[in-house]
Amino acid sequence: MRSTPYLLAALSLTTAVAACSDSSATDNSDTTSTGGGGQGEGGANPSTGGTGPGGSGAGGEGTAPIDGPADEWAWRPIEGTKCGNGTPAGVGVNLHDDSTMMIIWVSGGGACWDDEMCNGASPASIHIHEELTEAVVAPEYPGLDRSDPNNPFAAATVAYVPYCTGDLHWGDATGEYSGGNIEHRGASNMRTFLERLRATRPNTQQIFFYGGSAGGYGVTLHLGTAKEVFGDDVEVHALADSSPMVQPLGDRYDLMKQNWNIQFPSGCEGCEDDMGFIVDTLAERYPTSRYGALIYGSDAVISMYLGFGEGQLAPAVEELRAVHYDPYPETKYFVYAAGTGHGMVADQTPEATAPDGTTPLLFFLQWLTDDPAWESHAF
Repeated sequence: MRSTPYLLAALSLTTAVAACSDSSATDNSDTTSTGGGGQGEGGANPSTGGTGPGGSGAGGEGTAPIDGPADEWAWRPIEGTKCGNGTPAGVGVNLHDDSTMMIIWVSGGGACWDDEMCNGASPASIHIHEELTEAVVAPEYPGLDRSDPNNPFAAATVAYVPYCTGDLHWGDATGEYSGGNIEHRGASNMRTFLERLRATRPNTQQIFFYGGSAGGYGVTLHLGTAKEVFGDDVEVHALADSSPMVQPLGDRYDLMKQNWNIQFPSGCEGCEDDMGFIVDTLAERYPTSRYGALIYGSDAVISMYLGFGEGQLAPAVEELRAVHYDPYPETKYFVYAAGTGHGMVADQTPEATAPDGTTPLLFFLQWLTDDPAWESHAF
């Protein structure tokens, strides 16, 4: 469930496709530089209020900004966060002065919810037993060419969230397993990251969340977290790649809830029984936020992790889109029913192209730029 290879490809391809697009996302930067800021001693404080140009929410006065050079990648461990082994998690940041657009790329890399998956000879999730350092994370950074005039991200601040908690970025618990405990703190980590990012760029007006595989599940849930942290006046949009919100089979979902303490959105009716209702809850609560999903209907990796046998995932995806996606005008999908791959945004093969010629990457760009042509596809 690792997303980095196709994430890198998507970023390099995006600039080429954007040159052919009729619309482009713009960063309406003001003339006041927020600067890189300095890193303080304290972590984020959820109880800290405050308002700023980015709207009301947590992460205001009293929350330290993240420091870093302009227009270069820098790794920053974040105090108060934890990877699976208890060492600090963190973010890679590529800060741009005066930016009002923020791109947050959330990494994937498996998941685990029992002792064998978390502590076996080949753990089913990356980095959970590893300390994150610049050397570990830097190879995962998305490519970013700010000199390309066709790059829609050229004037954005970009954050990269690596994955080290084994919980789809959903948890806030210590998973107690016979082979050793795992800190499933993906959700609490994400809130802390967002609070620190808001303090770093308080003039942010637009946030684009992209995640692949486990990262896509993360951005789905944390669209709501970002709205809470940055405030109602800030646009937040999310796109999940190869992260269908279908209900896992067997006891998998019960074990996830038990061992991760999934941080469902408040008032999420039905979420305890079916993760698909996370989509409904956020679509109803934030009706102007664009939420997109790229899905292979026969994704072999998702089938393996969630317990689907041959031919079982496609009907579940069809039900997912009919029940949880179709009712909402700003929630759209690109489903290639026969596709068995994993990581769709850079798939330019004819088989993954919709009948009208839309490719996964074009769907991504239409989501990004609020193109009126952005619509659902299932084929």
